[in-house]
Parts: sequence; structure tokens; C-alpha cells
Amino acid sequence: MSYNKAPTGDNLASVAPIDKAQIEKALCVEDKIGEPNLTSSPSEAAPISFVKDTSINKREKKQLEKKMEQEKTETHTKPSTPLKKTTRRRKRKVKTSYDELGISYEEEKMLSLAIKNSLREKNACSNQDYSKVKEMKTFYPSEEEFKDPIKYIETLFHEGAWKLGCIKIIPPASFKPGFSFNPPQDKRMPTRFQTLQDLSQGRSFDQNEDGISYSDFKVMAEEFQTKHYEPYQGLSHEERTKEMEKQYWKYVEDNQGERICVQYAADLSAKEFGSAFPSDPSDPYSSHPWNLTNMDRLKNSMLQICGGEKISGINLPWVYAGMLYSSFCWHYEDVMMYSINYMHTGEGKMWYAIPSQDRAKFERIAKEKLAILFDEDPNILLNITAMVSPAYLASNGVTVYKTEQRPGQFILTFPESYHAGWSTGFNVAEAVNIVMKSWLDYGLKSLNVYLKTREKVPVFSIDWIVVENIRSIAYGDEHDGPHVKFDDVMTLQVKGKPLRYNAKLDLWNFYVDNILAKELCERAMIRSHFNDKKSLFKTTIKKFPKEQVESKDNIECFYCIHLCYLSYVKCMRCKKIYCISHELQCGCPQERIKIFERYSDEQLMKFKEDSKRNILFSIEPAKDDEKVIIIDE
Repeated sequence: MSYNKAPTGDNLASVAPIDKAQIEKALCVEDKIGEPNLTSSPSEAAPISFVKDTSINKREKKQLEKKMEQEKTETHTKPSTPLKKTTRRRKRKVKTSYDELGISYEEEKMLSLAIKNSLREKNACSNQDYSKVKEMKTFYPSEEEFKDPIKYIETLFHEGAWKLGCIKIIPPASFKPGFSFNPPQDKRMPTRFQTLQDLSQGRSFDQNEDGISYSDFKVMAEEFQTKHYEPYQGLSHEERTKEMEKQYWKYVEDNQGERICVQYAADLSAKEFGSAFPSDPSDPYSSHPWNLTNMDRLKNSMLQICGGEKISGINLPWVYAGMLYSSFCWHYEDVMMYSINYMHTGEGKMWYAIPSQDRAKFERIAKEKLAILFDEDPNILLNITAMVSPAYLASNGVTVYKTEQRPGQFILTFPESYHAGWSTGFNVAEAVNIVMKSWLDYGLKSLNVYLKTREKVPVFSIDWIVVENIRSIAYGDEHDGPHVKFDDVMTLQVKGKPLRYNAKLDLWNFYVDNILAKELCERAMIRSHFNDKKSLFKTTIKKFPKEQVESKDNIECFYCIHLCYLSYVKCMRCKKIYCISHELQCGCPQERIKIFERYSDEQLMKFKEDSKRNILFSIEPAKDDEKVIIIDE
């Protein structure tokens, strides 16, 4: 066997010239990174070196050297075919073209926001921190304070309790009304189906059109409750409620577990199904002021003007029969009224509340979280079908309070306060709205909100409740409608100091500044518009038709859904009605237009003067340490 020897000085002439191409081929170089440094001396030719090419960066050189080292350590021989010269480039992320998918810019924006929220919530929902959700404050009225609900609530308002959104009221131990809700077996309650995993999607509830009897609902609710209470056996009531709360929001926010559907018998009219408070005249609680069926008739309530007319949920209570996980979604009351809820019997109910000063912040956070839903329906919160975790809201800077309402306890919601909740088991509760002097400014604010949406119709006209209360004050027993009663001077103990004020005076000021001045100004403008000198026809001004006055039906503006109580414009051709703020939008000839007024300008001014005279006569002298609010002359 013979071996080839390295060339020496004696046989240099026999050494063939070095071929550069063969070197590249042997080394399997991807790129020509240099030229071999071949000298005239064959002895210097053995160690072949490469001259650095400045066009190659350090990163590529390092990668190449690493590859060459790997090739040397391989046991098999690679094919000696040269590789093609390539250029290494950093891969670019391909941007999705939404135009190709037919998605508009606004839809793309909403989709991107939804994806962002989804990623942000992916790791946050299951481990939400409830420590930032504050405990709702509880109040314990004395026997004396408990005698007058309106006065007590007004006192709480002036003390600043409205800043809490909702509060819990535990009555004196002596308050023990009986439970009287027992509809007959053949009386079927309408219920709504609620799938927990859909509550965060804002979907409308399916209705149980066939209904269910109260006794059957109770049996169903208790069986469901027994099954779902099993994991919490051995825990105290507080521990069980805490664990159930976590599980509830896992169903709602995280969509975890099997799909759970429950039923909720909500908004049951006390007129049709009966109140759960005693109604037998022989029972002292039938006439008790904290019996919710009597709230509208109490002194200083502005709903006294309704007389014998009952409006469900407003001056006529609604009854609520719930089961485990029955939910009421985020909302505030119609026209931002007060509401008071009493738990009659059963398991507790979890309440969450957001004070009025955080309303705008809550709506902004909810809109960001439910971006796609708001894009489909900007007024989704008015539908009362969307749930958002209180822990999520609190972590985003919204002030949230929570509490568990137990049987025998009241929950008072202040105007403009968003609230939501769910039941921890079978229970029966009852609720009604309250309208008093401190609500007036919130009533006006709610109208501005409704006018922007043009979807929510107020449950009653603010003009109606203010004007008719003023008329009653003006004419007293001679008033042709219900006679309202207000304390001449109400003394409130606000933070230990007496505060005296007359609700009549505040109501009078509100009428003059917000109702009378606005109405007279708008009437003058519309008359000037239709009856100017250039006009060929004069618009007719007529009184409300007798049937409209007697029926007190709400007359809606075709444009903004505003309730036209004092006046409206009507086209006798197309029969459309508009409030005088929007004049006429149909474009019909002016001769077909008529302006209708319930009261003339002179009558409205007379209400002002007559009520003012009666209010001034009713003012009592004030003590040195008390404050009296009087009308500015």
C-alpha cells in the first residue's frame, strides 16, 4: 500500500497548480468569502488562509464558521456538489389585509380592541382580585328614624350617602312583617331563561311563555340548589358564599364548566300576583310606612300625584322569585329614580353597586370590554342584559361596592347608581321606586341621556310630575286632582346638626327655573317661526283634546321619543307628532300644522304665583341653630 506524500522542495515541479474552484468545492462553501492567498513558495502553500471580505458582517461569518465545524464532525461524507449562492434575510411578519376580507376600518378597530381585551383577560379572569371591591355600608335606623321612610332617606342623601351608590338598611328588631306571597297553583309566573355563560355576551333572555306556578318554581329551585351546594358542604355561610361568588364569575366571565341555565321570575306585578307584604287591614303591617305598597302615598312623596292610578314597578311594587345564580344585569333605574328592595325569604342575594360619580367611567370600561357588542348596539346597557365582573371593574379604577342581602334587610339604590347582582339560592324579594325632592336634578339628567340614545322612552314625563305637584300645592283641597301632602318645614338631623328646609320651596324653584322658563321660551320661538310676517298661513293653537287630558296617555315625539306633556306640534296630514323643541320634521305644508297646549301661558304663570303664595304662608320661624331655605324674591 502506498501513500501520497506532501510535496517537498525536491518535487515541487511535479505539483500541479492549486485550483481555486476545487478548494471551494471541497469545503462546500455557500458564499465566496475570500480568495486563497497563494504565494510563489510551495512551502507556504500548505496552510491556506482566507482574506477577510469586508462585505460580510460578523453575524454571517460566525454562522458560517459554526456550520463548517459541524461538517467536520459528521461521520458521513456530504456530497461535494456546490451549494447555490443565497442571501439570508430576516423574515417579515405578514400583515393581515382586512380589505381582502371585506372588513371596514371601524370593524377592524373593534376586532383589534376585542382581541386585545381577550388576551389581557386570558390570565386575569380566573384569578381576579376581589380585594379591591369595597364592602357596602350598612345603616341601622332607630325606632324614631324608622317611622318616616322619606324623611330618613332624605337625611341619608344630605349626609352624602348618595356617594356610595347603594346602601344596606337593617331595620329595628321590632320590624317583622309576615310573608304573604302565595299565588294560586293555576296562576303561572312568567320567567326568563338565563344561561350563565351568555351573560357576558349581552344576549337577550329567552322567555318562558308558558310560565310556571310558584310552588313548582320553588321545588325546582330547591332541587337545583341542593345539587350545586354539595361541593360546599362543611363550610360556613360566609365561606360558602365567597366560594360560590368565585364560581359564579368563572361561569360568567371565563365561560368555564358545563353550560348552566337557570330561571328568574322577575318583574311580577303586585297587582296581578299579590304583594309579599301583608294586605289584610287587620294586620298592622298592611299600613306600615315601610310596606312597599304604601311608599307612594307617604307625605313628601312626589308620587302622591298618581292618586289611585298604579304604575307597575314605579308606585306599584314588583315581586322577584329567584333561584341559585338568577341574575339581574348592570343598570340604573328608569329616569334615575331611587329604588328600595326588601328581601322577604330564602337565601341571600349578592349586590354590586357603582356610585353616580363613577357612572361615566363604568360605561367607558364596559364599552372597551364589550367592544363588539357596543358596535352592534350602542345602547346595550339600557337593555339590562350584560354582566361585567366587579373585580374587573375595580381593577380598572371603577369604584365598586358589594354586599349580601339577607331576609329582613333593605337595599336602597340612589339615583344614577348602576347596580347588578345574583341570588345564592331560592328567595323572594320585592322592590318599588321612590320619587322625592332630592331626585329632581337626576330626573333632568336622565332625560338628556335618553335624548341622546333616542331609544329609551321615559316611564313618565318629568313635566307631568312637577307641574301636577305644583298645581296641587297651589290649590290644595280645591285641586281637581289628587291632593299631595308635604311637610311645611322638614327638619333633618344631618351629621348631628339640624337642617330645616321646605320641600315645597325646592319644588317651586325647580318648576320656575327648569319647567316654566323652558316651556315659555320654546313656545315663543315656535310661534315666531310659524307665524312670521312672511308666512301665508297662521298656525292654529289648540287645547289638548279632552280624551288625551282624561286618559293621561304618554304622547311621544316622533323624532326624539320625548314625552310631550305640556305641548306638542302635530301635522294633520301625516298625523306625526313632534315636541316643540324639534318643531316639525315631516315637510308637510304649514297650513296642516297645529300646535296643541295642555295649559295656556297664563295658566302656567298662575300656577307659579298661586303656589308661591301658599308656600310663603307655610314657612315657620327658624331657630338660631337651624337653616331655612327660602325663595329668592
